[in-house]
Amino acid sequence: MSGITTFISPLWMNVLVSSEQTIIMYHGNERIGVVMMRLIVRGIEARRFLKEGETFPEVGIKNNSSVINMEKRNNELCIDFVFNSIYNPSIATIKIDGTLYYQGEDADEILEQWGASRSIPNVHIQNAIIEKGLMEAVILAKELNVVPPIPLPRIKEEEKKKVEEEFYHG
Repeated sequence: MSGITTFISPLWMNVLVSSEQTIIMYHGNERIGVVMMRLIVRGIEARRFLKEGETFPEVGIKNNSSVINMEKRNNELCIDFVFNSIYNPSIATIKIDGTLYYQGEDADEILEQWGASRSIPNVHIQNAIIEKGLMEAVILAKELNVVPPIPLPRIKEEEKKKVEEEFYHG
């Protein structure tokens, strides 16, 4: 299978990647709720389809996330998801799957809407999945030696000169 590189870390297979965040929501100065989220990555698959030393043309990258299943356990929502970075032309693919554990006052409402329409109204949940997926995908893209799935900031030569001129030299 020449030309295909697979990156699966044994460490990641044994130790789950986890992150936790608490979001305190305000309306003006009034505190209206607290949301706790914990996200665990359960599987990572990344493949490079180019041969060693082969250059790649200009690449388009599409990132997307999908919620696969949602259920309530122990007073929290368990939201199974898949995050994908798809390269076009097909020079690489990155797939991350995991579970987001959600505790919030609107958990029952979210579960009800999921059951009715298979959609999630809460943007915090969607953002947490995309955030974690992109952070892991950037690391994996580096290991595969392909373009990262998000554009990285670049300093243009003109901006650099402008910044230097603004500083006081005394």
